[in-house]
Amino acid sequence: MIISGVRLVRGIVKDVKAQKIILNDGTEVPYGLLVWSTGVGPSPIIQSLDLPKAPGGRIGVDEWLRVPSVQDVFSI
Repeated sequence: MIISGVRLVRGIVKDVKAQKIILNDGTEVPYGLLVWSTGVGPSPIIQSLDLPKAPGGRIGVDEWLRVPSVQDVFSI
């Protein structure tokens, strides 16, 4: 994902501008395409999948966000 220019940023968003996100600690994160993932739990479709689950019911992944039981599948 790094080679493809994908960057995963975790934090609390304070503001979103046209081409940057501002986190609550003041960090500014520039972006070209923003994929914002929020929520308190997995959706029903994720719950119904026959995949290993992490704590909280989300899809289990390794340190590279790969789903270990399925080749070439990533989950965020």
